[in-house]
Amino acid sequence: MKFIQFNFRNPTGDATAVYRRIGELITGVDPFTRETVLDHLGEPEGTTPTRQNTIFDTYRIGRQRVLFYWDADDISPQTIVVGRKA
Repeated sequence: MKFIQFNFRNPTGDATAVYRRIGELITGVDPFTRETVLDHLGEPEGTTPTRQNTIFDTYRIGRQRVLFYWDADDISPQTIVVGRKA
């Protein structure tokens, strides 16, 4: 299994600059927030807090496992990791 990672935080610190590209991963999620992802996809298979003040939600979309990483303080998006078959 290979993974592709999309980061929301770009070097300039402007996370909104990459929202459009990442938001296209899931049609109908606009704006791309944890709340709209939950509304669109339902409850995740699992939600795990990490030690780095991050929460990640796990979904299976089609045959792909998708992890959404959110900042635990303000629930802003940080990273999406998409599993791909090798």
